[in-house]
Amino acid sequence: MCGRFAQNVIEEEVLALFDLPSTTSFPENRANYNGAPTQKFIICRHNGRGEASLASISWGLVPFWSKDCSMGSRLINARSETIAEKPSFKYAFRQRRCLVPANGWFEWQRQGNSKQPYYIRSTDGLMAFAGIWETWAGEEGIHETFSLLTRQAVPALENIHHRQPVVVNPGDFDSWIMPDSTGAELMTVINSDPPCFDAWPVTTLVNNSRNNVPEVMVKTTDLFD
Repeated sequence: MCGRFAQNVIEEEVLALFDLPSTTSFPENRANYNGAPTQKFIICRHNGRGEASLASISWGLVPFWSKDCSMGSRLINARSETIAEKPSFKYAFRQRRCLVPANGWFEWQRQGNSKQPYYIRSTDGLMAFAGIWETWAGEEGIHETFSLLTRQAVPALENIHHRQPVVVNPGDFDSWIMPDSTGAELMTVINSDPPCFDAWPVTTLVNNSRNNVPEVMVKTTDLFD
């Protein structure tokens, strides 16, 4: 699964990643080195007029049919292998897909009775996770939320954790967010070979989401040299 990721981005980086014009409206955001569920993140999605647009919405999907917003904190990830059938995810998967820019993500490797956190990033730089988004309306107001898709980890990362986020290759960005993409096309995007990754151990500072500082991404050996 993916329970924490970093989204420390500037406007120019995001516009370049998604090949968006400089006139694109850029949502208000903060540097997020240790992003956690329920927090807001920038996403890129189709705006219904044949264009890609940016928004800032909360991590943790609340299905449109939910009675309240409480489900969101539990639906942060969607398994790509079953997403087309699961009631919580299948409607968003068919019609409301998004890309989530990320610098990297954190995963915990079990070591005996403890867990060692790792930071993982693409060797290509800023990447885009595959996501789905939803709009919920109720007594608490209108909320837009998203979940990240996960898949079997690539061999190089399996020793850390058996799952990883789905990273979309730039050539597949349009196919992922366009509402008329077929199920077969979407599964091809999901199962495409992702970029190469770097991974290194970090301190348990990352275990507390209140520690939103660059040090959470630093190699433990660098911190203590």
